[in-house]
Amino acid sequence: MLLATSSEPGAPWNFLVSADWMNNKSTKEVIELITNLIREEVSRKNWSSILRATVLRTSDPFVQAINRGFSVEKGPLSIQDCNIFGIEVPRGIILESRQPKSLSLASH
Repeated sequence: MLLATSSEPGAPWNFLVSADWMNNKSTKEVIELITNLIREEVSRKNWSSILRATVLRTSDPFVQAINRGFSVEKGPLSIQDCNIFGIEVPRGIILESRQPKSLSLASH
């Protein structure tokens, strides 16, 4: 998910990532992987628009709220002016969102 730091055009983005496979890796290791991916997939002129990358566990309440509220497999999905688990989201882009298998199996 890309989360804008404000609703102003040109505001920098926070790149939020969370996935089952990340839960057992160190934050440093995931940040290195994400940084390399950004360098490969995002044009150099857009690097400065990404303020930071944030790694969240799949058990994080914000991640769980996103996954309950949005099912996105072939994003992107733009969201605007939302409050998600107490976090104000002026603008956001959800690239992918779904319940982790361990949580979706537990709910059946």
